[in-house]
Amino acid sequence: MKDQSLKLWQEFRRSFIFHLKNTPQEKYYGMLDQTTNVSIKKNRTNFYSNYFIDKIALDLELEKEKKEFLKIDISLVQRSVNFGWPVRKIFIEVENDLDGDPEREVQKLCSVYAPLKILIVWTWNSWDTIRQDHLVDNWSYILNSYHDVFVDLAGTFIVIIAETNFNSNTKKIRFLATSWNETQKTFDAEEVLFERTF
Repeated sequence: MKDQSLKLWQEFRRSFIFHLKNTPQEKYYGMLDQTTNVSIKKNRTNFYSNYFIDKIALDLELEKEKKEFLKIDISLVQRSVNFGWPVRKIFIEVENDLDGDPEREVQKLCSVYAPLKILIVWTWNSWDTIRQDHLVDNWSYILNSYHDVFVDLAGTFIVIIAETNFNSNTKKIRFLATSWNETQKTFDAEEVLFERTF
């Protein structure tokens, strides 16, 4: 399972970066408002669910499920060759507000079986300043709790951070990613996947 899930993450990562680079700039505009109202949050979820993830699913030869499954935002499935049943290979949760309840999303993803589980979060602050609170303290604590009970957490757990910074002249969006390291019982150092200045 681990080899399969790491390979799947590398394929997802390559596709994710490719489509971030090739997304027209105007597609980002609806997500860059600093307000946290419902319509702005919906724009961000729709960016992934109704535009971006469809392209990744095609690259990975998977199907995007049309509706939420188990109240998880996005599922990518592969149909069984022999039986035709949709088998979920990737679960994705999008949390648009770190003041919301990302810990619940982490627990939700820990509770399902799939080779790859991804949490995508948005932040308007420098990720470096809030990393400790989320990755190191809360989310690591949850994953370690599940690891204690299950011993082996199914699949690979990834967090993708969309960080937006503003100054007087520019807006910048940066996507980082980190994976849960079961051996070290913590998250690996984040890597920058993509950044764009507007």
